[in-house]
Amino acid sequence: MFFSKKRDAESFKIMFSVGIIVSFILWLIFTEIQGELSNQFGLFFLRCDNFIADTTNVMVYSSELDPYNNPINGFGEKAYPPLTYVFTYLLSKTVNISDYYGNPIDIYMNTRFMAVFMAITIFQIICLYALISNSIEINRKAGSLLGFAICISAPVLFNVERGNTMLVTALFVSLFLLFYDDSSKFMRELALLSFAIAFNLKITPACLGILLLADKKYILAVKAALYSVGLFILSLLPIKNGLYNIPKIFSNIQGNLNNYTSREGCTLDAALYSVLSAFNIDSPTIIGRSLKLARIGTWLSAILFLVVIMFVIKDKVYNSMLAVAVLVLLPSHSGPYNVLYFIPILILIFKKATFNIIDLIVMAGFFIIYQDFMIWHENAFMKDINIGIVIIYIASMILSVYSIIDYYKKSDTV
Repeated sequence: MFFSKKRDAESFKIMFSVGIIVSFILWLIFTEIQGELSNQFGLFFLRCDNFIADTTNVMVYSSELDPYNNPINGFGEKAYPPLTYVFTYLLSKTVNISDYYGNPIDIYMNTRFMAVFMAITIFQIICLYALISNSIEINRKAGSLLGFAICISAPVLFNVERGNTMLVTALFVSLFLLFYDDSSKFMRELALLSFAIAFNLKITPACLGILLLADKKYILAVKAALYSVGLFILSLLPIKNGLYNIPKIFSNIQGNLNNYTSREGCTLDAALYSVLSAFNIDSPTIIGRSLKLARIGTWLSAILFLVVIMFVIKDKVYNSMLAVAVLVLLPSHSGPYNVLYFIPILILIFKKATFNIIDLIVMAGFFIIYQDFMIWHENAFMKDINIGIVIIYIASMILSVYSIIDYYKKSDTV
């Protein structure tokens, strides 16, 4: 196969991590030199004018433990699983939440809340560093360097500014992907519990369960499903109306999908829309048809990736990469912070002693996404994501197609 040629990986690992660290230093320097008008603030959503609203808004929605029926900003904004609302309800107790019903964004000015929020954020970043640095046994120095680089990378900084639960979700997704096939029973159970927590924070990580089915780990798949459903039910119990909220949850999810188009975020639709905008193509007909084709292409690609995972590839790194590609690309509401799901794929690639051409293409896509320095003047971080996502998608398609070809060649020789 054309990508079977191996290259020593260590120099590429160092260049990747050092490159991100250098980009962070440049980002800091240009932010300080250019001041508040610097395009480097394009790394953040609305240039920080909506600071940590993914936390403060949800604190208000959940403050009375009736989030799914809270009318503020519309029901479509209450599409998280109940575990998220239980957590933000507890967080809302740090302030007199009724003072902020009219303007939740002002919560960040409350010093008691910010002290707790900062402590939680720092703890998550420490956990992220520990997970990355300790998972790459083949080269501890490379692991530590990657851990430091990812902790100051653009997606992590973006997520911190949003106050979204994606960072902690990505941590649990990483634990699942790294340890679901571990030789230790304890680590396998931890992986299954992590899967359940990730599902109960964002729902979409459920698609990663296909890896258990592909490896014929049917008992583990059943346990993962039971843990997920059990935690879902338990976290619904404190919510007003309890299990009777389930139809409302599905209704709110549909409303959320209607509210957020796939023209933004980590989708092929968003990448195509960015290209059309760059060429000043604003015809509603052309845009509509193009995005419809992109969505169809995304679904067909997702089906291809899932088939390859189930029946063709037996390599954990590439199966995990394809599964995460489906997780990131398929949902029409796939926010910029969803690229954090790629962290465990980076770890798995860094655990390899040699790289092939697919690894290098994927690493190039990851670097564009994770580096900090903003080149573009408008929607800077989103444009980096668009480019990186397309590169990762192309690598995934090449991997899938050639794996199928290789599979049938081997079948013919038997």
